[in-house]
Amino acid sequence: MKKIELLVPAGNFEAFRAAVFNGADAVYIGGKNFGARAFANNFDHEELIQAVKLAHLYGVKVYVTMNTMLYEDEIEPALKEALFLHTIGVDALIVQDLGFTYECLKRYPNLELHASTQMHVHNLEGAVNIVECGLSRVVVARETPLDIVKSITRKGIDVEIFAHGALCISYSGQCLMSSVLFNRSGNRGTCAQCCRLQYKLHNDDNNCDVKLEDKYLLSPKDLNLLDSIPELIESGVSSIKIEGRMKRKEYVGLITRLYRQAIDAYYEKHEFKVTDRMINDMKLLFNRGFTHGHLFSADSKDIYNQHTPNHIGIPVGKTLYSSKNQIFIKLDSDINQGDGLRVNTGDKEIGIIANKIYKNDLLVNSAKRGDIIAFDINDKIASGLDVLKTTDIKLNKEINEYPIYRKVGVDVTYKAISNDKFSITISDGVNTVFKEGDIILEKAQNRPTSKERIEEQITKINDTAFKINTINGITDDVFIPIKHINEIRRQVFAELANIRENNKKEVVIYPTSIPDITNIPDEKVLFTEVNSQDIVDLLKDYSDRVMIATRDYDLAISNDIYYISPNINENSLYNNYKKTVISECGGLKMGGIAGYNLNIANSYSVEFLYTKGFKKILLSSELNEIETKKLMDMFFKRHSFSPDVYSYVYGKRDLMYIKKSFISKELGVDERYNYSLVDIKGRKFKIDINRQGITQIKENDTVINKNDYNSRYYFIFNDMDTNQVKSIISKFL
Repeated sequence: MKKIELLVPAGNFEAFRAAVFNGADAVYIGGKNFGARAFANNFDHEELIQAVKLAHLYGVKVYVTMNTMLYEDEIEPALKEALFLHTIGVDALIVQDLGFTYECLKRYPNLELHASTQMHVHNLEGAVNIVECGLSRVVVARETPLDIVKSITRKGIDVEIFAHGALCISYSGQCLMSSVLFNRSGNRGTCAQCCRLQYKLHNDDNNCDVKLEDKYLLSPKDLNLLDSIPELIESGVSSIKIEGRMKRKEYVGLITRLYRQAIDAYYEKHEFKVTDRMINDMKLLFNRGFTHGHLFSADSKDIYNQHTPNHIGIPVGKTLYSSKNQIFIKLDSDINQGDGLRVNTGDKEIGIIANKIYKNDLLVNSAKRGDIIAFDINDKIASGLDVLKTTDIKLNKEINEYPIYRKVGVDVTYKAISNDKFSITISDGVNTVFKEGDIILEKAQNRPTSKERIEEQITKINDTAFKINTINGITDDVFIPIKHINEIRRQVFAELANIRENNKKEVVIYPTSIPDITNIPDEKVLFTEVNSQDIVDLLKDYSDRVMIATRDYDLAISNDIYYISPNINENSLYNNYKKTVISECGGLKMGGIAGYNLNIANSYSVEFLYTKGFKKILLSSELNEIETKKLMDMFFKRHSFSPDVYSYVYGKRDLMYIKKSFISKELGVDERYNYSLVDIKGRKFKIDINRQGITQIKENDTVINKNDYNSRYYFIFNDMDTNQVKSIISKFL
């Protein structure tokens, strides 16, 4: 049985070493560009080279994230970067952009590609389609339930799932909130984490705000599946993934070690019990509360932590009172000098570093449970508030002093006989290295070099990546200079290390090719999305200029107009209706019209969709006029015709797709009313729960952006009456 892979994040080289030495099978990292964590330290080219060598020395794989939506000018630089990564031996790239993926598959056939969770694959058909395109692995959406994961693995598809760390509350790759509010695109690696901000809930029906104790309405807990390792392994997934390229090396080290222990226990048929100490340590390193997540169908109450979006650590005591710029606390557990603490006053969170701990007016290095202690602080803090420990200096020290988990086992044979050269052969099970000296050994005149002494010198390899499993040799009454044994030992282990460090696939490069695709002209210049029969009837007056589509299947069928397939479609049911707008990878074989949820932002993505049978393509609504013109010009340059693409110009976009609603009885909200979300600037966003139970957060404001280049126009006419629609249409026709 092939063992499940433990895949661990690293945002810098210290975290990378922590991942390798605590038992990761693979580590995923980002370069300085094209990754979905632009604010991690990430790795420059020299660090990438060293990381790959270190990992391969220990038998660990390296995956590099290039999982962002790419604009036209970025494709060729990204392909150049991909070739560099391929050349240095990176084991796979994690990708999102369909055009970049398409070009990589054409140009670098030996480069392994994994579909990022940003590619939004959440059903069997999507996984099958992606693998048939040529990708080796699918990182399924975090929202995918275990039964669907099993249906994918039963097809023999290599599946990777998240098992630990932060959750996005929106389906990845489908969140526009950060882009719209802060011009920081989550699809381009610069997410502002809008789900971690404060919001108010507005009752639209009664025109009043809902009184809620908690303000962080969209903030999810952190995933923790340490106690579910057997179920994950038995589901057939190939890799379990830890989230956290922004986390410290101590976090990476501890979480890696714990998951390594749980996985090994399963295969060794030992019981693995998640102890209170393990839970406590994980909470100290980082947690917002833990959940089993959508994989195990957690309910809303178990998904959200609406009280705080920050690391909550563990409670260590209560505030007693403030006096003379000091705060007094009664401890429920021990603390040490250097620990980090936090007090949530309700209005703000106050952080304290325990540099000076006072006990009975004396400075102390530590304090015990039951002690009353004081800290210097400028804020006035009420009594009875929880004090949380968010950094444990002692725990961090313990983690950093863990013994190295990993060594590479080798079998050693040697020959030390007179009238021959001294030689050592080592094998790691795949590679075998033989080295011999350049002198002929002679029989000892007095005291021969004993077998024990020879083996003692050969086994002095603590400064290497290796450990000796077995050692066997032949010798007679021979004398060997100790210096000679040491030199041959150094040579043979250095060569094996070099072979392992430089283990990489052959780099095969195919010339750039342009597929033979044709254009089918269409005079219709407007594409509209509607939700009512009245608007359908109105737009039929413009049928020669307007294509009409709806998310209401019955409305589409009865009017013979386009049906917009659900963006969240776990079973990928398209009802065999050919006039369909495809919103996710499960429909890639349908052809026809590609929806804007596919995040199309460059001419290579358009070209890919043309090869899949699509003739009309709605571009990403994040694309501005300049980038759209570049796309059009480059496509025309390669194909001598302009593609039939549509730019979003008017309507209320979906900003988030959320599987478990924060509008629920579980969270104390009456579901009978219509609601809006209100941010701290007073901006409102409409909340809509569709037939599948998916909560969509929509813009309330409209966008009008009539372009003067060669793409066409795309409108969303939801929540508008026919007079509004007629007025808007008249501006464009």
